[in-house]
Amino acid sequence: MKRVISSDSITILDDNNKTMLRITEKLTDNVMYFKVSGEPSSSVFYDFEDELTAAASVCNKIRLDLNEVTCISSVAIRALLSVQQLLDKDDEAELRITGMNNAVLEMFKENGFDLLFNIDER
Repeated sequence: MKRVISSDSITILDDNNKTMLRITEKLTDNVMYFKVSGEPSSSVFYDFEDELTAAASVCNKIRLDLNEVTCISSVAIRALLSVQQLLDKDDEAELRITGMNNAVLEMFKENGFDLLFNIDER
């Protein structure tokens, strides 16, 4: 795997230089906006978790756009839960997830994760 880091994003490429995951971030008015594309799978779990955790350490509001995510692994959900736990320590903090496709949203609902996260449905 190879990581390509720019001023506002991290891209993780496989051995064939195919994009596995791209996370673009933008900080505006103390809200960190993330746009995720690809598949947050077990092979890129640590990068996904590191980006979210770093954001939670510098701001208390995170918006996570999953519009370009086709499926999400259990380890990526574990990363979301870790970040949610960090943010739960601050009453004004919030992790809000937007743009889930129907398959990802249904998986969240079937497993009760929709009760743990603030999700804006399409």
